[in-house]
Amino acid sequence: GRLRYRARDLAGADSLYTAALPLLTAAADSADLAALFNGLGNCRAGRGRYRDAAELYARAGVMARGGGSRSLEAMALNNLAGVEMILGDPGAAADGYRRARDIQRELGLWQQVGAPWRNYTQALTDQGRHDEARSELQAALAFCRERGFRGEEAFTLLRLAEVDLAAGRPDSAFARCEDVLGLGAAAELEVSASARMRAADALLVLGRGAEALAQLDAAAELLAGHDDFSLEVLLAGTRGRVLRALDRHAEAIAAMQPALARTAERGVARYRLPLLVGAARSWFALGVADSAGACLDGAERLWEQERSLPADPEWRERRGAEAQLLFATRIDLAMARGDVASAFAAAQRYK
Repeated sequence: GRLRYRARDLAGADSLYTAALPLLTAAADSADLAALFNGLGNCRAGRGRYRDAAELYARAGVMARGGGSRSLEAMALNNLAGVEMILGDPGAAADGYRRARDIQRELGLWQQVGAPWRNYTQALTDQGRHDEARSELQAALAFCRERGFRGEEAFTLLRLAEVDLAAGRPDSAFARCEDVLGLGAAAELEVSASARMRAADALLVLGRGAEALAQLDAAAELLAGHDDFSLEVLLAGTRGRVLRALDRHAEAIAAMQPALARTAERGVARYRLPLLVGAARSWFALGVADSAGACLDGAERLWEQERSLPADPEWRERRGAEAQLLFATRIDLAMARGDVASAFAAAQRYK
């Protein structure tokens, strides 16, 4: 199962882990069951089945504590926090990530410290706490370099690029992405593909759209033949943004359609909502008002459904920024139709 997962054969890994479950349950080995639930959770999360994954990670944590394995408990905490991020609660995720990092540090498992540490900074970034995130990442980068952890260094540089992007520093973000790619084989496929996507985001802000598309083509080539739901959806969303910026709206819609279908099937609002708004903006630019309106209707339903879920007030504020684009598009569409009443009603719903 582990080998299949590392090869990104998520369906094959899931099948093998599932086959092992009754055998390990019969043996009543808590540590082995914790590892299995973690692995199975990874497969489900990678295929977009996040609520299944959350349940499996929670069970892994229980088994790890019962078996006295604090390292496996830390792994389960880190993985569960990742699902909490996707489902919209970075405040809870930050607590889980920090606890996972601290357990690994206490145990002296230095190679296991980096992942929850970086993930903790993602939760800080999603709460708008960019300076705290950058400070933590710089400390983590020094930690990796002192110990020669080249793979961990690549992950940490990628996170620094993402923080720089969120803070409005595209030049610095692009430089960080180049540093990641310069590490070559030390960077895992997922990291290299993500670095290409973040480089594209930075280039787009810098007005270098053609170069941004070339980065996305390279990312797609890396991901070809790998079943990774999250990366495929993120790649589609990034390509859609770049193509919209270049006024290539029909291509933007076509690029996002497979991801729209997959996110509808999996019911993941975090990924689906921005895709719907992006598609609506392209349909609007093409003058196809009915299709734009249908996308906005779907996006608004998701926003209403999901906006009360996060407990963290800063995350709710960030969700509000997402909603601003949604309702601005709806108001633009209503005004283009001469429907002032609908525009006013949309503004009132947003308030």
